[in-house]
Amino acid sequence: MKATFDDFFQAVWGYAPFAWQTRLAERVVRDGWPSMLDLPTGSGKTAALDIALYHLAADRGVRAARRVVLVVDRRVVVDQVGERAARLLGALLNPAHPATSEVAAALRDLVGPDAPLLQTTVLRGATVRDDAWAHYPHVPVLAASTVDQVGSRLLFRGYGVSDGMRPVHAGLVGCDTLLLLDEVHLSQPFADVLAQLHELRGAEGAVPRRFQTVQLSATPGRRAGASFQLDANDRDPKQQPRLARRLRASKPMRMEEVKVKASADEIDKREVLAARAADHARLMLAEGRRAVAVVLNRVDSARRAWAALEDDAFERVLLTGRMRPLDQAEAVARISGRVMAGRTDALGARPLVIVATQCIEAGADFDFDGLVTECASLDAVRQRAGRLDRLGDRGSRGVILVRSDQLRGEPDAVYGAALKATWAWLKEVATDDVVDLGIESLQPHLDWLSDGIERLLAPRLAAPILLPAYLDKWVQTSPRPDADPDPSMFLHGVPSDALATLPDVQVVWRADITDQDLTAARYDADARDRLIAKLEVCRPGALEALSLTPWALKRWLGSGRATADDLADVDAQRAADDDAPDESAKTLVLAWRGRRSKVTRADELDPREGSIVVLPATTGGLGPHGTFDPEYRSAEGGPTVAVSDLGDAVQLLQRGRPVLRLDPRVYPSNLGSRFVGLLPDLREEDVDVRAALRAAMDTLRADLVPESPQWLKATVASIRSRPRPADWVNLGDGPRWAVLGTRLDAAQLRALLGMEATPQEVSDSTTEGEDGSFTAIVSQRVV
Repeated sequence: MKATFDDFFQAVWGYAPFAWQTRLAERVVRDGWPSMLDLPTGSGKTAALDIALYHLAADRGVRAARRVVLVVDRRVVVDQVGERAARLLGALLNPAHPATSEVAAALRDLVGPDAPLLQTTVLRGATVRDDAWAHYPHVPVLAASTVDQVGSRLLFRGYGVSDGMRPVHAGLVGCDTLLLLDEVHLSQPFADVLAQLHELRGAEGAVPRRFQTVQLSATPGRRAGASFQLDANDRDPKQQPRLARRLRASKPMRMEEVKVKASADEIDKREVLAARAADHARLMLAEGRRAVAVVLNRVDSARRAWAALEDDAFERVLLTGRMRPLDQAEAVARISGRVMAGRTDALGARPLVIVATQCIEAGADFDFDGLVTECASLDAVRQRAGRLDRLGDRGSRGVILVRSDQLRGEPDAVYGAALKATWAWLKEVATDDVVDLGIESLQPHLDWLSDGIERLLAPRLAAPILLPAYLDKWVQTSPRPDADPDPSMFLHGVPSDALATLPDVQVVWRADITDQDLTAARYDADARDRLIAKLEVCRPGALEALSLTPWALKRWLGSGRATADDLADVDAQRAADDDAPDESAKTLVLAWRGRRSKVTRADELDPREGSIVVLPATTGGLGPHGTFDPEYRSAEGGPTVAVSDLGDAVQLLQRGRPVLRLDPRVYPSNLGSRFVGLLPDLREEDVDVRAALRAAMDTLRADLVPESPQWLKATVASIRSRPRPADWVNLGDGPRWAVLGTRLDAAQLRALLGMEATPQEVSDSTTEGEDGSFTAIVSQRVV
C-alpha cells in the first residue's frame, strides 16, 4: 500500500498521529499485534481502531482480522468508540484524500461490489440487537461492546440472541476477530478465560481463525506477554510536545478524612460525605474553575451530592450508569461543549458541576479543571484523575475524600480492602497531605511499588477453569442441554460470599400499561395476549432501558420499599441482603421476550436469559436527574412520580419507524390531550378512519411547543406529510390508537431531524432489519 498510516490518519482527523501510534501501526503491519498496550490515560489508545482498520486494508485480509471489537467493561457515558468508528466510515465512503481512497479501495476489493464497505455497531445490553454487522460475515466491522455482550456471544449464549442465531454470533465473534480489551483490569476474569480458550482451540485448522486478544491498560498491575509502551522520544517535549504536555501535567490532590459517627446510619454517613463533596465543589467554583467533577462510589451518594448542589449560580448534572441511554444522551448533549477535551470555553457560560459515579472512569473524554473524588482503589482513583486537565493545558486541583469509618471498619462493599490500603499508600507518598496524581509525577512511586501494587487494586474475582466439557454443552443451542453451565461466571469470575456478578436486568417503563393490566395478564391468557400485542406495536428497545442489578430490582420491587444498598457502576460488587418479599408490594412485572413474554414476580427473573422487565410508568424509580432513584416522590410522603415513556422515541431513533400512540397517558407533560377526545371509535363502519386520524394528527401538531423533543416533532411531521399512514392499530381501552408511519432509512431520518447527511447512511438502508438501530445517529445525541 502506498499510503502510510500517517497519511491515512491525517486524512481522517486533520492532524498527525502521535509518534507511538505510527510506531505501533508499523509494528502491527510488519509483525502483528502485541498482547498488551501499556499506555497512560490521555495518550490516545482509541486510535487502535484506526490502526486495526489500516492493517486490514494493507494486509488485504491475510493475517488481519475483519472484525475489531473494543470492549469496555463499564457503563460508559459517552460512546466515543461508536462516534470514532462512524467518523472512520464516513471518511472511507466519501474519501477526500488519496490515502482514504486507497484504503477504501482495498476494503472494497475484500467485500465485493454489492456489500457494505464497513459496518459500525455498538453491542449494548438491552432488548434490541444491532445486528446489521451479522448480515454480511465478510464485511469488516468496527464495534464497541461490553464484556457481557461479546463474551456471551463467544460462548454460544448471546444475551438477547435467539437460540437459532446463537451459533452464528459465536462463529462470527470467535473467528476473524480482534478483541481490544480496554482497561483490562476492569475485566481480568474475561481476559483469563480468553487465554484458556486460546489454549483449548490449539492450532489453526483449514479455516484461518485470525482471532486475537490485545489488552489495553493505563493502570499498572499484572502484565502478560509482549507489551508495547511509550519510549523516551514519546516523553520528550521537544519531540512530542502535545503528548509530553499531557504526561507532565501536574494534578495536585488534597487528602481529607471526613469524620462520621461509627454508630450512625449508613444513609446519614453518605449524607455527610455528599455534603462535604458539594462544599469542595462550591469552593472550586468560587476560585474561578469552570468545570468541576464530583465522583463518588455509589449511585445513592452521587444522588445526594447532586441534591446538595442545588444553586442558580451554576449548573449541575448527574451522570451515572443507572440511566436510560436516551436520558444520558440528552444530559451529555447539554454539557458536551463545556466538558470535552479540546474545547474552547464560551464567555458568559455558567460554571458546571458534574456529579458522577465510576461511569466516567473509562471511555469518556471529559476534561475538568477541578475534581472532588471519594477514595477508591488505586486504579479507580487514577482513572478519575485521568479526566482532570486531560490535555495538560488548563491547570487543576482536586480533593480526595474518605469517610473515617471506612478506615477503621470492615472492607468497603465496593472496593474491599483496596480502599483502605490505597488511602494509606497515598498518605505515604503525599507531601503535607497533597499527592500529585499527574502521570509522570506518580510514576516513580508506582515503580517502587512493583508487584505490591496488587493489594491496592479493585477486587477481582477468579476465572473458573474452562473445561472442554463446558464447550461441548454450550455448542448445543437448540434445544439447550439440561446441564447448561452459567456463562456469567466465565465473563466476570466465580461469585464469592462478598461479590456477585449476575448480568443486569433491563427495565423499561410504559405509560399505557397499568398494574391492573399486569394483574389481569397474570391470570388470564387473553389479557396476556392483548398486553403483548400492545407492546408489539411499540416494542421495547435498548435506548429506553435502564440497567439494574438483580438484587437492586428485587429490593425495590420485591420488598416494597426504597433501597439504600451499595449499588455502584462497577462489575463485581456486594449483593444486598435479600428482604422478605412483601405480598402487598408492586411485585408484578412483564418479563419481555416477544410473544413468549409473561407476567411474573420480580424475584423470579433470570437475568442470564437476557431478562427485560416492563413496568407501568406510575411505578416510578427515576429522579428529576434521570438516574435510578427509588426514593423520589412528588412531596414528602407523597406518591411516586411517573417515569416518562420513551417508547415512541425508540421506534424513530432506533428503528427508523415513526410511531405515535394516541394516548394521553403517553404525553401528559408536554402535550395537550384534546386529540384523544376528538377520536371517534374508529372501528365503526361509517367512520372515515383516514380523516379522523389526520384530524387528530393536526391537533397533535398544534399542541407541540418549542420545548417539545426533536424526535417527537420529527415523528409528527413524518406521519403528517404522508398521503396516509402506513398502518394504524387499536390499542384497546376505548379510542386509543397507534399510528404507524413508513419506515425511514438513515439518510431520511437525518433530514427529518434537521441533521446534515453523512455518507455512512449508504449501508444502513440495505442492512438494517426491524431489529436494527441507527447507532451513528443516536451517538450524536439527537434526542
